[in-house]
Amino acid sequence: TLPPEARDYLGEWLVSDDPEEPAEAVMRIYEEGGKVHGRIVRSLEPDAPADGSVPCVDCEGEFAGADLREVPLIRDMEWEGDGFGGGRIFDPRSGRDYKCVMELEGPDRLYVRGYVGIRALGRSQTWERAD
Repeated sequence: TLPPEARDYLGEWLVSDDPEEPAEAVMRIYEEGGKVHGRIVRSLEPDAPADGSVPCVDCEGEFAGADLREVPLIRDMEWEGDGFGGGRIFDPRSGRDYKCVMELEGPDRLYVRGYVGIRALGRSQTWERAD
């Protein structure tokens, strides 16, 4: 189980590639098997399918055409005392998988960084709490 301070990461977060643009989706961060994972629970795109699915139109390989609600985009994150690391994040736009770290920036902001090799070689997003 997670320590109390790590539980603050759990819940739903508004995901946006660009902080100046509206959120594109809601990601649920949850604990399973002592590790933290994340999956999209709904799209916020205006042209999202009426059935609520989140089709991965840019995905290749095993996730081509998959409903992203069924794909854990964040996997196997472990508590490191001041944030989460050691896990992976899948970028459905590029079809690539990256190392990942997550850190809270206050109670309602989550810093997420995917990277290759070293943390300096990556891309970050800051998500706002949805719930």
